[in-house]
Amino acid sequence: MYKAGFIGGGNMAEAIVKGVLKKKIYKPNEIIVTDISSQRLDCFSRDYGVDVSHDNCEASSQCQILFLCTKPQSMRGVLNGIAGNISESALIVSIAAGIRIDFIEEILGSFPVIRVMPNTPALCGAGAAGIYANKAAQKEAANLEAVFNSIGKAVVVETEDEIDIVTALSGSGPAYFFLMMEEMIASAQELGLDYDSAKTLTLQTAFGAAMLALESDKEGVTPARLREQVTSPGGTTEAALKVFQRDQFGAIVLMAMEIARERSKELSGK
Repeated sequence: MYKAGFIGGGNMAEAIVKGVLKKKIYKPNEIIVTDISSQRLDCFSRDYGVDVSHDNCEASSQCQILFLCTKPQSMRGVLNGIAGNISESALIVSIAAGIRIDFIEEILGSFPVIRVMPNTPALCGAGAAGIYANKAAQKEAANLEAVFNSIGKAVVVETEDEIDIVTALSGSGPAYFFLMMEEMIASAQELGLDYDSAKTLTLQTAFGAAMLALESDKEGVTPARLREQVTSPGGTTEAALKVFQRDQFGAIVLMAMEIARERSKELSGK
């Protein structure tokens, strides 16, 4: 029996497989991946040495942990296809946005199920994920947290509704930062800097700020405190920040996250 199976061989499945192999959580011969694309399966077989198959039912019947990595719109068909073929002792893990646990249980029956909201920086080992486990799976949550810590950082939340907040925060969050970077590059060009220099300085500034925030957090220094430390009275940073404050930057962020959370609820049928 395989320790882990992945239904769907997309980018997030690849990120998880890469992470657990690197951290030696699983060995290649303990993993099987399924997908409709032969090209994707060839990639998993060639690059990671794991077993591959086009047959979801075959994989589902042989796994201790079954990761559902299909697109949300395909989930019903996938679940109907594997229902009745899953090992009775299997743990089900869904990373599909908007798919609630009761939807999975309605089709598959009573299983320990964990819902995870990862994000795209997992592709470079720097992901952020929220984890929620149903009652039957709560003992497994810590083990799964280790899996997602292998590709970044993970937190376990207490209610499934909190996954909608995680979706608005870290699930959609990378795009917020990408937009900020995009606008900083464009603004620097508008002010007269060439594109390559603007891009290099913007990306390094974003990277450096994130690294400093992470290192400072170990000492209990918050992002708010870091902002204060870099903002000299009467200086250039203070002048810029006053523009953000004048235009209610905090309210804009809150509004955006509220809308993202509500959209997540809509997608889940709540």
